[in-house]
Amino acid sequence: MRALVTGATGFVGSHLADALHRRGDEVTALARSPGKAKALASLGVRVIIGDLHDVSALDSAMGGQDVVYHVAGVVAARSESEFFHANRDGTANLAAAAERNGRPRFVLVSSMAAAGPARRGVP
Repeated sequence: MRALVTGATGFVGSHLADALHRRGDEVTALARSPGKAKALASLGVRVIIGDLHDVSALDSAMGGQDVVYHVAGVVAARSESEFFHANRDGTANLAAAAERNGRPRFVLVSSMAAAGPARRGVP
């Protein structure tokens, strides 16, 4: 199976990429930081440097994938608009890239933190 993992330099994503690779999957990781991506590359993971707003990197990473595991996300940002730009818009860009590149299965991994900053008295 050919799998793309976003957020593969983070805690959950790195463990997922490692487990998929050990299972025998061909793993590609989309990573913003070349330095953090070195550990993935040393495991045999194909690394594409870019982010969820880089259409060229998304299309390059997405090509030929059977499944996308979207684990990337921002849990803290300087502003609400920055938070939603990273999480909402980045996810939309990834979904659009999947649509352009054969519509692989799409697994979205999220948390309560993805709902945005909490406000006192508002659940």
